[in-house]
Amino acid sequence: MTVGYHFDGNAGEQLVFVHENAFADNDTVIHAPESKPKTRRKLEIRTIMNANPATLPASREVLWAPQTGLLISARSLQESKGIIEAGCKWLDLKEPSLGSLGRPSLELIFEVLELDIPESVQVSIAGGELKSWTLDLDRNLAAKLPARAYLKMALHNCNGTDWRSVAERISVALVRRSQLILVHYADVMNANAPSWEQVLEAAGSLGGKYVLIDTYRKESGGLLVYYSMERLGEMIETARARKLGVALAGSLKLDQLSSLSSLGCDWVGVRGAVCNGTERTGNLCPDRLKQALAIFPSLLQAGD
Repeated sequence: MTVGYHFDGNAGEQLVFVHENAFADNDTVIHAPESKPKTRRKLEIRTIMNANPATLPASREVLWAPQTGLLISARSLQESKGIIEAGCKWLDLKEPSLGSLGRPSLELIFEVLELDIPESVQVSIAGGELKSWTLDLDRNLAAKLPARAYLKMALHNCNGTDWRSVAERISVALVRRSQLILVHYADVMNANAPSWEQVLEAAGSLGGKYVLIDTYRKESGGLLVYYSMERLGEMIETARARKLGVALAGSLKLDQLSSLSSLGCDWVGVRGAVCNGTERTGNLCPDRLKQALAIFPSLLQAGD
């Protein structure tokens, strides 16, 4: 069985997924075995991914190649079922017609959460923009999300405001503080959003497990318009040094997924790339979904 790890609110202790009654509001967890050392940057991640274990130099102390997973965003109950059946390991729920991280209806959120979702599949909900949150939403959504579900919050027009206190309030309302995923917009000037460093600092202090790098204005270009591959690699390393995983998204194309996964990010997220036509508001295309999943085979484990 594939096991997904996450950190608890202290961001230092690794735990595996909540088991059996994963959608119940409880804290039942299994402690993970001692983790293997992270790959040394001297031997590039791309080299490790493509290498035969027998050819790796004996002098290299490389024990573990990071594995990147695929996140697919759904906008309906039917799409959610299709994503699970296709074997995707992260189901994300959003309403793309409402923006980059458009929040779906509460009715749809809890319909999806009632599905028989395998333990190996992670789940996240697009929570919309932080500035749109109210105490009612804290009570009706954050406080009712099961421990397994992550909540992604974006920071449009938050630059120069006391957005961290709102994020803190939402984090405390969740069953686990690690459920909150803060989003850094690559087109930060378009979004009037906090910088990458500010998002990292806040995510770490709030006990988060992941940060998401995404784009705000989809019509202005994808992620690689704003950040080079080299810069993204540096950002991933910086986040890992703070015990934070990284997901990459932002109008990504199918032919970009393999290169992005070679950077060592935890997840790569798509919506438009697996839809019919070119619009992220279109219906999911089963053939494109299969193509995307085929890019993410299990990565090798070297040095045992």
